[in-house]
Order: sequence, then structure tokens, then C-alpha cells
Amino acid sequence: MVLLFQPAEENGQGARAVLQDKRFRELNPDYVFALHNLPGEAMHILVLRDGVFTATVQSVAIRLEGELAHASEPENGINPAVAELIQAFDKMNRPLTTNLDFAILTPVCIEMGERAYGIAAGSATVHYTLRTWTEETMQNLKTQVLALTAQVCSQQRLAYSTEWFDYFPATVNDPECDQLIRQVATKQGLTLVERAIPLKFGEDFGWFSRYYKTALFGLGAGLNTPALHHHDYDFPDELLETGIRMFSGCINELLG
Repeated sequence: MVLLFQPAEENGQGARAVLQDKRFRELNPDYVFALHNLPGEAMHILVLRDGVFTATVQSVAIRLEGELAHASEPENGINPAVAELIQAFDKMNRPLTTNLDFAILTPVCIEMGERAYGIAAGSATVHYTLRTWTEETMQNLKTQVLALTAQVCSQQRLAYSTEWFDYFPATVNDPECDQLIRQVATKQGLTLVERAIPLKFGEDFGWFSRYYKTALFGLGAGLNTPALHHHDYDFPDELLETGIRMFSGCINELLG
């Protein structure tokens, strides 16, 4: 039994680095389990789902290069056309979570120009995250993003480049591991809640599910607890005992 304290979870680099580490490969684990607290769900309940548990997520930075101009004469420059790009991407959203072609394109950061009020901006960088249920949909979405970027930049006479990073594969629960979690939760007297659809956030734990038998389950953190990444969010420490009960229960079942 190994307790893995994984680094760099938020940028998708940690799990991949662990998998590439010789020491982890020598361990060659039979199973890998993890939990994630879920605000908005009742405290201490177990949130489960067969198959895909979290979305596939990919981030991209699109750099747009035009020409500076005097702010009084923007027609003499080439504006980076951020608004046109955002409006075009917005039309590609498929927010209905029950559909297999579900896709969310979220602008997370825009860098444009500088605080020089006599200058019309000539360059910008737009940062997005893309979310889908499947790898196939993600690849199609990336192709569409590139095609639409090329179209807008051609129309606006802009040079551009793209950088893809922070990739999170979908977390796919193994049936055997999933069943073990259900069995342990029942023995612990915990309430089980089945999700009809995957969670829309990404987890780099998905890297482990590509190579090992894995399962990720949710642990309710309170109906009125602020959402994940909200500035008022505070992890409820009373969840620690429930998480320990679940992990120790899995260990006891597997190791006898």
C-alpha cells in the first residue's frame, strides 16, 4: 500500500511526471484510488459514476499580431480583433451536458496592448480552456478552433500562433475499482449518490486511468459550501475522517 502525495495537480503536470518517474514504474500498482471533495453535495455522501467521471480538458493560448497605431487613428493600424474571435468561439459552445458532443470553450485571460492611452493596441493573447466528454470530440474541437482562428485572422490581416498546454485526460473509472468503492461505502454506512453525467472539471488523475485500474469518487462537502476555486471556499476538515474511512476500507478489502 502506497500513499501518493502528487504535486502540480492544477496544471496537469503532476500525474504525468509521476508516471514517468522510474520509482513509480517499478511500483507498478495494481489499483489507484482517489477522491475529490464536492461542494454543493450533502456533507459526507459518496458521489459515484461508472465510466467517465471527469471531463477531458485542454488549454490554449492564441497570440494575435497586428500593427500599432495612434489612438486617434486606429484605422492606420491593425487591431488584434479579440472581440471577433471571442464571438466566433462562443458559437461553438455545446453546453447541453447530456449530449456526447458536449463542449465548453471558456475565455480565462486576455492580454492586449498596454496602459498607453495614445496608442491603439496592435497585439493580444487570448487564453481559453476547452472541455468535452470524449477525446474524439476534443480533437474535433481543436481542429475547429484552429480553422476558425485562421479564418478570423485572415479576414483581419493578422498573424497568429497557438500554444496548447495543461492537458487533462478524462478520468475513466474501472468497473472493478468502482464496484469496490460501492462495496466499501455500503459497509461504512455512507449514502451513495449516482451522477447521471460526468463532472465538468478536469483532473490530471485521468493520466493514471490511462495505464492502471483506477477509480475517482466524490465526497460531498456541504450543500451551502462555496464552490471550488471561489475566493470564500474553505475545505471542511470534518471530511478527513470520512475520506480515511473510505481509503482504509479499500485497503482492508484488497489486502484482507
